[in-house]
Amino acid sequence: MEKWIMNENEAAQFLNLSVSTLQKRRFKGMPPEYSKIGKSVRYDKNDLIDFLSQNKISKKIKLYC
Repeated sequence: MEKWIMNENEAAQFLNLSVSTLQKRRFKGMPPEYSKIGKSVRYDKNDLIDFLSQNKISKKIKLYC
């Protein structure tokens, strides 16, 4: 069975970010969304996928005439 709820170490690895980057983003109120259960921080894989999709940058080709 695939795991959909991740701790911050797993989420950081999934996003290819450091744990401290995720912690700083949480402190600043920035995405990705997360849940707190007691002192534990958890990330939903769907939220992480949405975060990646929302931050996708596509290259625009400039045509010169």
